[in-house]
Amino acid sequence: MKNTSTKFLLLVLFAFSSLKMNAQTICMVTADFQTGENYMVMWEQFADVSLFDSIFIYRQEGTETVFTKIGAVDVTMTSPTYFVDTDANTMDTTKYAISYLYTSGAESVRSYWHQPVLLDYVDELTGQILWTKYKKEDQLDESYILAYECFMDPNGIGNFGSMAIMMNYDITWFDQAHDAHPACKYVVEVSLPDCNVLTKSNINTSRSNIKNQQSNASIMNGGSSGLPNLQGTDYSISPNPASDKITITTEKNVTAYVWLTNLKGQTLDQKRISGTTIDFNVNALDPGVYFVNIENEGVVTSKKFVKK
Repeated sequence: MKNTSTKFLLLVLFAFSSLKMNAQTICMVTADFQTGENYMVMWEQFADVSLFDSIFIYRQEGTETVFTKIGAVDVTMTSPTYFVDTDANTMDTTKYAISYLYTSGAESVRSYWHQPVLLDYVDELTGQILWTKYKKEDQLDESYILAYECFMDPNGIGNFGSMAIMMNYDITWFDQAHDAHPACKYVVEVSLPDCNVLTKSNINTSRSNIKNQQSNASIMNGGSSGLPNLQGTDYSISPNPASDKITITTEKNVTAYVWLTNLKGQTLDQKRISGTTIDFNVNALDPGVYFVNIENEGVVTSKKFVKK
């Protein structure tokens, strides 16, 4: 009897493992390429979206022990390949996983999680830079990583230059000239296998948050090291919580799709914004948590709001 139970358990585990391997996978997670303030989750484009409805994004942050669903992207409308997490703390370890919802209503198992590079500390006395490595749940070694590269912006104005490349998976580097550049900023990037997530080019580099050696805090106006600007749309939702109507206000004029989804990723209403504000009537929605999603130039940014 015991042997039969053991065999059954092994079969179940094997079946689960096989299903997980077939789940939609994350290509990479990176801090956004302009400011380093938001995490971007990227996945491969669907060759055919006819069978799929939504991508669900899950996050495990800091000392949390479970993954929480933080957003949903409607792949049937724009087939986007990004999710911008504007609520994550880029100063703490964060893991992401995704799943997809079939048009039949069934959800796939979650993918293996990815944990982006985290620039932990810059010592203003010694110039030592420490970071937490990029990690993937399904990788027992680091053979998928090509190299870590440290960039420095000497004047803190967004002009980053390469300072060192670590081919042996080091997690530290010393800037011997840090005293000469008290306002400098640092960012660490990791080279990963190619991931065809863009329509115009491939991206195979994930970057960390940006740090300053004096404040040891993430910098709001960081720059790019020649990489594309993939920042999402910055916007606010008011009132939140809401009972009758919400107003979405963007920081800049945009022409983009805006849509509301529930926790299942189902689209409830959609409009196109041309300007800085747009309203949605939410009076008919049941009380609960919903998402406002804005797709602009291939990047989807989602934020939660509460219907009272």
